[in-house]
Amino acid sequence: MLNNTLHPGRDHHPMPPLPSPCHGQLAFQAAHLPTRDRGFDPQRNHRISREEALDLVLNFQARPEALRHSASAYARSAFEQLLGQPEAAGIRIYLAEHADGSPTMVMGAVDAAGADLDGTLNLWMQNTIDCPPICKWAILAKRGLRPELMASPNGEFDIHRNHLISREEAADLALRHQARPEAGEHYASAYARSAFKELLAQPEAVGIRIYRAEHDDGSPTMVMVAIDKQGIDMASPENLFMQNSADCPPVCKDARLAKR
Repeated sequence: MLNNTLHPGRDHHPMPPLPSPCHGQLAFQAAHLPTRDRGFDPQRNHRISREEALDLVLNFQARPEALRHSASAYARSAFEQLLGQPEAAGIRIYLAEHADGSPTMVMGAVDAAGADLDGTLNLWMQNTIDCPPICKWAILAKRGLRPELMASPNGEFDIHRNHLISREEAADLALRHQARPEAGEHYASAYARSAFKELLAQPEAVGIRIYRAEHDDGSPTMVMVAIDKQGIDMASPENLFMQNSADCPPVCKDARLAKR
């Protein structure tokens, strides 16, 4: 986690100098907010330990909705295409739902301020490998899901899958999720570019699985882990795990698909 503790010049001042009006006070408050309550930061360090990742994922596994949706996986190309767009500084991942009620995720790029890149030429991604039903290689979910959900269909991870969808499809998928009574707890989570680049820079990484997760205080979030060509989580202690996301809620101002 980032160390944002402020150290006023207490060795030379009996009392710290007053902050400048508004700006200093706001900066102090922002530095002491929990990470998930701050806005998008393109320089944020998203790394967490394997133990933290497991705890966050398994917290969510205790929820009934984990039986509907625990994770979604994308091939490398989805992240490279999104981050290859001009002004892309990160990616926002939306919880979503198909017309038949099956849950999934949708991704779009964000700029340095955390606003969705939502122009007519911008890209959106879905066509994911979702768990359930395909949970066989979702290692982080195995200690939480019921055994019958681990007997997955014979689905191999497709490293060449085309994840592109239209903006209209992306909005429809996201808004279906938001129509659910419990959706107000969690619409989306955003990560800076470095989180995806670091995960995909690991040897043998061909994609990323994104897990639904939950903090100890009950607030929802997401955790990301790289996957190999078989779709297996690269979840050894030496591998990388990412969280520390800008979650919506509470940070929804620039999450365009969450506005309607």
